[in-house]
Order: sequence, then structure tokens, then C-alpha cells
Amino acid sequence: MDQLDSLSDDQKSVLQTFQAVTGIDDINKIIQTLSSHNWNLESAVQNTLEERFEDFQENQSSSSSSTPLLNENRSTAPNRTPSSSPLSPAGAVQRQNQSLISLLLFPFTVGIQLFSGIVSYALSFFPFFGTAPRAPAGTSASRRRANAEGARDPQAAAARFLLDFESAFGRVHPPFFQGTYQQAIDLAKREIRYCLVYLHAEEHDDTESFCRQTLASEQFSAWIQERNIIIWAGDIRESEAFKVSSLLMTTSYPFLAFIAHQGSRPASVIDRFEGNKTPEQLIAIISQHIDRLDPQLAAVRAERTRNAQARSIREQQDEAYQQSLRADQEKVRKAKEEKERLEKEKAEEERQENERKNLLETKMERKIRLRENMPLEPDSSESEVTKLSLRLPNGERLIRKFLA
Repeated sequence: MDQLDSLSDDQKSVLQTFQAVTGIDDINKIIQTLSSHNWNLESAVQNTLEERFEDFQENQSSSSSSTPLLNENRSTAPNRTPSSSPLSPAGAVQRQNQSLISLLLFPFTVGIQLFSGIVSYALSFFPFFGTAPRAPAGTSASRRRANAEGARDPQAAAARFLLDFESAFGRVHPPFFQGTYQQAIDLAKREIRYCLVYLHAEEHDDTESFCRQTLASEQFSAWIQERNIIIWAGDIRESEAFKVSSLLMTTSYPFLAFIAHQGSRPASVIDRFEGNKTPEQLIAIISQHIDRLDPQLAAVRAERTRNAQARSIREQQDEAYQQSLRADQEKVRKAKEEKERLEKEKAEEERQENERKNLLETKMERKIRLRENMPLEPDSSESEVTKLSLRLPNGERLIRKFLA
């Protein structure tokens, strides 16, 4: 409880979603797992599913490897009895008795082996009974390579399923989500929509009729689009779809799971459909769930709308404030520029006035200096004299004599 109290609201929401998707009840283990993935929900879920898938494969391989050992023990057990030696008469009698018993039990042995083969084939459709779903015997090497690539790229597996479905049943079908299972769940949560998960088992007897009569029906396809339901589909021969089948504890095929967010709680499976169902049956049952859940989701949508409107109003107010602030800053900038311009003009005028005054002062000083240094006029007795005559603007004439 102390660890839960220390979590933020976002971390609590991620924890609830992780618990709903994986079915793990240990809170401390969930917190430890999410912390190791930096609270990345998709990464934590993917890693958990991969660990489950690897544990399943290890259990399967260990169970298959123990069978030859058991047969070996059975085959070597008679050799431990001295009386069974081929060199002893008793051993010969015992071999004759065993041959007679084997001959009498031969029909029962064949029947048991045939029944075992049928049961093993039937259990191949149920992952939780210890046998992983197998591809048909005629699966090509290219298909196996495609499955290996699908394990690395779940989106490629979704595109491949769509292509295979359309080639087998036509182009009339619901709009299958082109992405991973977790992306479909996240989209349903983000947009408050319902999600329908379909797991495809090609080997099952009801699969072809279900796909052709239900999934490929115009009635079901139009209804899915009208209700705006997200539908994710996967072939259980693909890695991701197999993990989803393990997560949803699938026991029979065809399999459909109707998933929705109930109020503020994380996504959960509302109903499961196993076996062949008609479009009318699915539409009727799912419509009942939608009618029951719509008021809750409508309240969540209304709350999100109010929050979005409030956020929009705040953003508009912030934008108006920023515009007013920018306008005020622009006014201050222009006033500052105008002030600087006037100051520059005044400084320029003062500079020019000072230059004019300096020029006048320089001229006056030069006149004074020239007047002081001008020599006296020569006497009339001087023979070599030059006269300089100047007419002033006012018409006055000035005459000055200089020695030649």
C-alpha cells in the first residue's frame, strides 16, 4: 500500500492497465516489472507476453523430450531380467507368450494409437492443453519465413492476415486494424471506443464458415463501421496472435473478445464468443453490451469534452495574453526606437552646429591672423608697387598696394 501511495496518477493508471491486460495480481511484481521498463506500458506488456510464450515453448519441449526417455526405459526394462535372456529356455517361452499376447492385443493397440492421433490433432487448437497451434502440413517454407518475420514485425503480420483474408473470402469485411494488439487497445482507450478481437485458427472446422458467413457478410461489416468499433484480427500461427490467445485464455475457435473501458477503469473483456456465430447473434449480444456501457462511456466522453473545452479556453486566454504582451512589447520597442532616433537626430544637429561654429571661429581666427601678419602699404615714393582692387557686394571698392 505504501508503494501505491508513492505512485503518481499516471503511474497508477499504467499499473491498472497492465494488471487488466496481463491478469497478474501481485502489485509488487507489477511495480517491479513496470519500473524495469521505465513505466513504458507497451514494452512491459510485450516483454511479459514473450516470457509466457518462451515458458510455454520450454514446457512443450521438455515434455516432448521426456517421451523418448520413457520409451527407452520401457524397451530396456526386460533386459534387466535374467530369465529374459535369449540364451535361456525360459526366455524363449516368455518370448512366445509375449508374441501371442501382442498378436491378440494388436487391434486394440491400433485403435488406441488412432484415437491418440485424433486427440493430439484436436488439442492442437487449444494452446492451454499443452500443444501449440501448428500450421497445416502443406505450409510452405515461404510461409514459415513470413511467420518468423511476423514475430519481429507484428504490423507486417496484420497486413499479411488482411491479404490472406481477402484472397480467401473477398474484400467485403470489417476494417481490420492495421497495427499491433496493444496499439488497438491504446487507440480504443484514447478515443473511448469499443474493441473487438478476432483470433483466426485456419485448421478449425468452423473457421471457414464463420469467416465466409459472418465476418465477410455485408450486414456485420456495415454494423461494425456504423458503431465505429475497432476490430483487431490475428492468425494464431503468428507469434503475436498466439500470445494474445494465451492472454485471453482462448479454449475454442473461432474466437471473438469484446473489450471496452468501463468508466475510469482500464480496458477489460466484456464478453467472449467461442465457436461459430451468425451475424445476427453477434450483433444482438454486442448491442446489448453497448446499450449498457454507452451511458458510462458517454459520461467519460462528456468529461473529456469539458476538459478539452477548458483546456481550449485556457489556451485561447494564454494566446490572447501572449498577443497583448507582444503588442505591448512592440509598443515599447517602437517608442524606444523613436526615442533613439530623436536622440540621434538631435545629436546630429548639435554636431553640425558645432562644426559650423568651429568653421566660423576658424575663419575668424584666420582673418585675425592674416590681418596681424599683413605688411604695411608701401609709400608713394616706392617705384615697384602693385595695386590690388576689390569690389565688395555693396559696391564699395577697396584698393591695396603691395611691393612688387
